[in-house]
Amino acid sequence: MAPRGVGRPRGPRPTETTSLRRRGRCAMKRPLLASLALLLPVLGCAPEPYCLNCATGDGGLVNVRDVAPIRDNGIVPVDTGVCLPSGMEVCDRRDNDCDGTTDEGFDLTADPRNCGACGNACAPAHAIPACAMSVCGYRQCDVGFVDLDRMPGNGCEYECSSTGAEVCDGIDNDCDGMTDEGFDLTNSAINCGRCGNACVFDRAEAACVASVCRMGACRPGAVDRDRNPANGCEYECTASGPEVCDGRDNDCDGTTDNGFSLMTDVANCGACGRVCPAVNATASCVAGNCGVASCARGFVDRNGDPTDGCELSCGDATGTRGPEVCDGRDNDCNGLTDDMPAMVGTACGPSMGVCRPGTYVCERGALRCVGGSAPGSEICNNLDDDCNGVVDDAPAGGVIPGTGPLAVCGNNVGACTFGRFACVRGAIVCSGGTGAATEVCDGQDNDCDGLIDEGLSAPSTLRCNRRGAEGVGVCSAARPVCNGAAGWGCTYPTSYRDLDSEAYCDGLDNNCNARVDEGCQGLAPPTDVRLDSSALNSIQPYLAGAGNNIGVVFIDRRSGESDVYFARSTNGGGSWLPDVRLDTNVAGSFASVQPRLAWPNGGAGLVSLWGDFRPPSGSSPTGYRQLFGNVSTSSGGTWGGADFRVNAGQNNDSFNIELVPTTRGYLAVWEVLFSNRGRHIFASTSTNGTTWSTPLQIDTGGAFTSVASTPDLVAVGNRAYLVWRDNRSGEGTDIYFRASADGGQTWPGPEVRLDTDAAGTHASEEPSIAADAAGNVLVAWQDVRANDAYDIYTNRSTDFGASWRTSDARVDADPYPHDSIRPTAMSLPGGEFSVVWQEFRWGLPNVYASRTTGGAFPARDVQVMAGLPGQSRAFNVVAANAGLAVYAVWADDRNGSLDIYANYSLDGGGLFQPTDVRLDSAQPGVDSATPSVLATTNGGNPVAHVVWVDRRAGVNGDIYYRSIR
Repeated sequence: MAPRGVGRPRGPRPTETTSLRRRGRCAMKRPLLASLALLLPVLGCAPEPYCLNCATGDGGLVNVRDVAPIRDNGIVPVDTGVCLPSGMEVCDRRDNDCDGTTDEGFDLTADPRNCGACGNACAPAHAIPACAMSVCGYRQCDVGFVDLDRMPGNGCEYECSSTGAEVCDGIDNDCDGMTDEGFDLTNSAINCGRCGNACVFDRAEAACVASVCRMGACRPGAVDRDRNPANGCEYECTASGPEVCDGRDNDCDGTTDNGFSLMTDVANCGACGRVCPAVNATASCVAGNCGVASCARGFVDRNGDPTDGCELSCGDATGTRGPEVCDGRDNDCNGLTDDMPAMVGTACGPSMGVCRPGTYVCERGALRCVGGSAPGSEICNNLDDDCNGVVDDAPAGGVIPGTGPLAVCGNNVGACTFGRFACVRGAIVCSGGTGAATEVCDGQDNDCDGLIDEGLSAPSTLRCNRRGAEGVGVCSAARPVCNGAAGWGCTYPTSYRDLDSEAYCDGLDNNCNARVDEGCQGLAPPTDVRLDSSALNSIQPYLAGAGNNIGVVFIDRRSGESDVYFARSTNGGGSWLPDVRLDTNVAGSFASVQPRLAWPNGGAGLVSLWGDFRPPSGSSPTGYRQLFGNVSTSSGGTWGGADFRVNAGQNNDSFNIELVPTTRGYLAVWEVLFSNRGRHIFASTSTNGTTWSTPLQIDTGGAFTSVASTPDLVAVGNRAYLVWRDNRSGEGTDIYFRASADGGQTWPGPEVRLDTDAAGTHASEEPSIAADAAGNVLVAWQDVRANDAYDIYTNRSTDFGASWRTSDARVDADPYPHDSIRPTAMSLPGGEFSVVWQEFRWGLPNVYASRTTGGAFPARDVQVMAGLPGQSRAFNVVAANAGLAVYAVWADDRNGSLDIYANYSLDGGGLFQPTDVRLDSAQPGVDSATPSVLATTNGGNPVAHVVWVDRRAGVNGDIYYRSIR
């Protein structure tokens, strides 16, 4: 079979598929309330809490009559027999005054002489007794006693007279059982080690450390010389710093001017402050007298007077004697300065470049070169003016006149930049700048005329349309434009699309091929066509076929209960032949429902299956559906004279049939409801459509009481792919998958769960599957995992279902919690897929779609219904495709009643037409609903065949047809 949408019809889901929808989850709470109501009679009632003479017996509450009366004071009188008056009443549990009352006038709860019982006198030690609530205590302690342990039984046991706050005196002043608490004998300087022991030191600070007095720092003007704490800081002295020679004890060590020698100290020679002079010499102090120890280099003490040191200068600058040189000194120490110095009379000065040498003379202590030609400043003349051996070189840290960073030349307009004058081969020229160039498209003023990108022509190779169709269709308004630094580009009008194909039918040439809206489709025939020939109710239409051979099956009650009828067209829907009945039981005797049709490639052979309430032969009516079928080998011209049972041996309700052709024949899948309310998926195959294999259960992972339901089936060649929803893992439902490679005869391997959230935690429902011949398989479903609203999720396999992605992907792009439900998956060319679904994004149900590109769905989906959203409601949404042509059909109430509307996309679901179309021709106020759509090709062009139930003739439905082509 071709991929879904190529000869694959899509019809409405049966009502059974909603049994586990969210309203089912709410219903789960109602049995719990009912169960609680049933339990109330069993639980019984508690006794009345304020009943004083009640007890609980085996039969409920009883009145207890034999309980002794209790008086107001809570005392039960003692039965003493005969009363003998003995005088006034005393507390002895007798009626002393024979007044019928015992021990009246005595309060055993507060009388300290009869506390709790007659004669129990309270006698606490050293305290005034008291009785409270029948327990002995005391009212107050005697003077000089305290209740230290807070035990009323032993009275005031602690002898103590409080004198007020605690003081440090060895007495418990505040009568709390502790002596001198709160006083720190360890660190207190006034109670160090014992109370009253104050730490005091003469002219020094004091502290208490570990209960021992310690002397601290001396006060200013006092020093502890002897290190004896007993006399404190006994030495009166103010330290001024290190010891100096001034006749005082500066460092307070008891010694004056210690460390100074007046006999040898050149700074205090013979007396403090007497400094020995040291002019050009090193001074000395010997026996308190100043002298010269040595002369500095270059000086001599000629006169022996220490007061002027070494007064005579001699030798060079370092004082070293040597040959006489011209330096203004007596180098050879002969008493003459600069006499016959070396180098005088020899040649001097450079001889390079323009220079000539002169002769040295000694003038005022310096050699001077005279008689030669001296170097000059270097200029740009190709000569060595400064005689350094280099022609036209700039001096260190300078420039040749007329050149350098400040010698600007040229201009800085546009792309041009200033240059600098430089000396080049003896001439000053402008160098280093950027000059004018030919203008190009780069956002620059290349020719430096103050204008940017002016007067340019687009390159001949620039194309504003990938096909070079700038002058055709919507592409004709495309214009080349210089985008500055970005280079050449194009401007496009808002209507520009440049599509690969004419996917948008709006009266424009969107793919710029000089043809307007080619490939766009319209409705045929001009009005809709009725297919049934019955005056009674005809419903549940289902389409199949290909090319010119198109067929529809439906149920009809013209004979009583519903029978299955078939109508066909042999010219691609242009005209239709009369309908014929397919079930061969007595007409109208038992209901036949939910017919399905498989017509491989529109060829000679076709099969129809349906659910049938007829009982097995010779049996009474069963009330459940069996599966029956019929076969035609003449393109629907004739059918078998007797229909046949498909699910032989299955005597349980069978429904939700899926029927597809395979390479080897046919494959049917259905759902079975068992007596224990479990539901499971079964499959059967046939090579000729007449003889079917024993039904094989497909879901095997859950308990037999679990529910596996709403199967969806697709076949490509002999490969069959099946999905369903399953509640085996908990309260929620999950999506399961299984595949067959032999047309459904065997289903190797276990089922695979495709929704990747935690198993059984959310409702994953309404699965839809599509596949292609290359092994690409996509499953879409509705999932309530986020925000308690349904979203559309998908999972994908690229290896014939052998492996799936570890994370499923959400498709709908609604950012808010609105329901997205009932997806239809379709296979597109090139391994891509499209999904169409019903969406409540704008409050009312709408139709949305999305398609993959490169295997991934985009972040943005598209609205299929034309116009503003939220204006009408879409119901019974079905979809199918033929190649890239994707068709969506629905029932719409925009005109008040329900009408059949459709829209289509020519690019696989990425772009739908700006205007949707109405298919039914009924007058206003007539409902048309439950469409079925078949997308196929005819003559190489895609066609969507649509049938629906129309009630224009009254309450009974009729089957109507129209196509989009």
